[in-house]
Amino acid sequence: MRIMALQLSIFFLSAIFIATAMSSAANKSSQPIIVRSGHEKWVRNDRWLKGDMLAFLKGKPRLVGQWLLREKIPPHSLSPVHYHPQGENNTVLAGTWYIGFGDKIDSSKAIALPAGSYIYIPPGVHHYNLTKGQAVILESSGRGPFRSIRVRRLQ
Repeated sequence: MRIMALQLSIFFLSAIFIATAMSSAANKSSQPIIVRSGHEKWVRNDRWLKGDMLAFLKGKPRLVGQWLLREKIPPHSLSPVHYHPQGENNTVLAGTWYIGFGDKIDSSKAIALPAGSYIYIPPGVHHYNLTKGQAVILESSGRGPFRSIRVRRLQ
């Protein structure tokens, strides 16, 4: 009987400790995140597109949890066909961004998304993006860990 009472006490103390730790972590992340326009910290990202720049506003795509970033995409850029195992939200903040769907790039079939446009790309949808004569600023968000996987077979 004493052993059972001891086990229950340990269980409840552990539960209280975990709840307190989670509450503490939640309090740390409950602070507002404010990034004023023009004060983003841009980093170069040539992994997909030469001259591409990213500004991480909240979280990081490769980490667990919610993330939000801005991307500066140079003029005349073309991404390879790819997909994501997770859904992705995109809002065009400046310029016109083009997106096409399928396993083969055909820029004549790409859909023009001018500034103010929004698109949700569901998990697993094969797509490619491009810019024409002007740079684009895109805001993207989702839940991590987030990955981009190239579709190589038909390119």
